[in-house]
Amino acid sequence: MAQTNSPPTSPKSPPQDAYETTPLLAESASLDDEEAAPLRRVAGPIPNPIFFILGMECCERATYFGLVGPLQNYIQNKRGDAFHRGLGLGQANATRFNLAFNVLCYISPIAGAVLADQYFGRYRIIKYSSVVYILGLCVLFVTSLPSSQELNVGLPGLIVALIFIGLGTGGMKSTLAAWIADQYSKEGTTRSTGDEVVRLKGVGTERVVIDREMSVARAFLFFYAAAQVGSFSNLLTTTLELRKGFPFAFFLPLPMFVVGFITIVVKNGTLTKLPPQGSPLYQSIKRLLRNILHKPSTSNDNDINAQKEMYRALSTCKIFLLFPFYFVCHLQMFTNFISQGGTLETHGVPNDLLISINPLTVIIFVPTLDTIIYPLLQKYNVRPGPIARISLGFLFMSLSMAYAAALQSAIYNAPPCYSHPRHEDCHDGTTPNRIHIAAQIPAYVLGGISEVFTLSTGMEWAAMRAPISMRSLVVAVFVATFAGGAGLAMLVSPLARDPLLVNMYAVLSTTAGSAGVVFWFLFRGEEEELGEAEGQGMRVEEREVRGEQVSD
Repeated sequence: MAQTNSPPTSPKSPPQDAYETTPLLAESASLDDEEAAPLRRVAGPIPNPIFFILGMECCERATYFGLVGPLQNYIQNKRGDAFHRGLGLGQANATRFNLAFNVLCYISPIAGAVLADQYFGRYRIIKYSSVVYILGLCVLFVTSLPSSQELNVGLPGLIVALIFIGLGTGGMKSTLAAWIADQYSKEGTTRSTGDEVVRLKGVGTERVVIDREMSVARAFLFFYAAAQVGSFSNLLTTTLELRKGFPFAFFLPLPMFVVGFITIVVKNGTLTKLPPQGSPLYQSIKRLLRNILHKPSTSNDNDINAQKEMYRALSTCKIFLLFPFYFVCHLQMFTNFISQGGTLETHGVPNDLLISINPLTVIIFVPTLDTIIYPLLQKYNVRPGPIARISLGFLFMSLSMAYAAALQSAIYNAPPCYSHPRHEDCHDGTTPNRIHIAAQIPAYVLGGISEVFTLSTGMEWAAMRAPISMRSLVVAVFVATFAGGAGLAMLVSPLARDPLLVNMYAVLSTTAGSAGVVFWFLFRGEEEELGEAEGQGMRVEEREVRGEQVSD
């Protein structure tokens, strides 16, 4: 057991406003639950190698959003436009291409996950997917050039490019989050520092538990924030589209992606790379086929282990059943919120610009949560687990939809067009109702806060609870729930017209709120089991705490 009440060993006196922790013990000792109970639990620092994965995620998302920003116009615009020459396929076909591309991006992770888990491992799939992704970007850029358009290779090039990019995206989405989970070993699931809580002015020691679950949650918070930073690239590419044309807009994502890819390749030696474990899904299917063909089979240790891991994977995935009800609301920010903004007084602000408030909220809220809110809760031994955080995210999304319903009601009560804003019979559809577009900001902010709780935690749950041999596949299943939300959005779409929009937002708000409550009552037992698992294998490690501290 580590020594207790150790006096500070540093002879130097640090600045009064400094606060840092340094290890005092070279080795760790075991710490049982009884000794750990009174100690404050905190999240540990993110391991440095994980920042390379965060950088790759940021670059990949910057590439993706930078690409899709001008894509609709490129497919839709007429060929006769000398500056913004597109493929001339019209709005309907452009929308179909975009939807098909999105479906491919959210379904292909399942194929990438099976290959990663069964055959190649996560790092190799990331390398192979990156090469395919880069090839797709090159094809799109080259075939968007005016000289290629004259040869009529624009449409075939687009199809090939979107297939390559969709497959590359699938490989990345199924492995990057799972690769973060690989960086946290199972040994020493929880660590503690110091001996007792001492709050003195000057120098002292404090004994706190560095909790593995909280440390992982911190890593996935910043993983999600990194993706949101990348999403701002569409502002650059759409500006390039406007001023320089489509080839320039499609070229910019290429160096963005290459930077992230080169970084991962150069720094891969610092990252944990687990070999493929052999997917239990493959083994289970093989055994099922063997039984169907009436071939004699006996259960061996591998079959038993495969069954256990399949059960664990299914147990992990069951909480995803309610996520489509979340995504149907989440999708409104990219569709009907933009249309709602078009009925308001924009004062020169594009109605689709306010969607940037959503990732900006995530980028601001993540460090606020990590450095202020969570430490304050931990001070009072309040530790919201993953099920609680996801449920809270559902409720914030419900509030976002409720606010949208209230705003829509205010729009319907505002002149000059009231319940039919921008209708052709009202000022020829040229005059918006008299409400400032800034009134939409709270809906985007609430949605962004919701994402931090629900989506980052959902990814964390998928990656950390799944068996290592099926980690990529479970992450891919989580990603695929977005497609379920898109399907529900299609069912709700008949309500997306005036004067029924208040009813639509009210239904969505009720759906998200009810799903959050049901989610909590169905799965809170999973959180208790997780707490028991995380409470084992603790280590003690004493640290010196320097700086001004105030006695309780």
